[in-house]
Amino acid sequence: MEEKIRKQLLVGGMVQGVGFRWFARQCAESCHLTGWVANLDDGRVELEVQGLDGDVNRFVGMILRGHGFIRVMEYEERKLPVVSGELDFQIKD
Repeated sequence: MEEKIRKQLLVGGMVQGVGFRWFARQCAESCHLTGWVANLDDGRVELEVQGLDGDVNRFVGMILRGHGFIRVMEYEERKLPVVSGELDFQIKD
C-alpha cells in the first residue's frame, strides 16, 4: 500500500506571469493532491504537494514538462512531514 508523502518544490525558469500557479493547481487536482503554490520574490515558484507517492511523482513529471509558455529550467525538491487536515490545493498570492 502506498504511503502519503509531502514534498516542497522550488522551480525556476519561465514560471511567473505565464499561468504556472493555475497550471500547477490543475495538475495537483488531476493527481488528487493537496498543498499550495506561491510566487517568490526572486522569480521562482514554491510548491508544497501532498498525496500518495505515485501521484506526487506523476505531478512532478507534469510540471517539469510544462505547458504553453511555461518552462521549468531549475528544480529542487525536499521531503517534508505530512500535514493532517489539509483538504485541497491552494494558490497563494
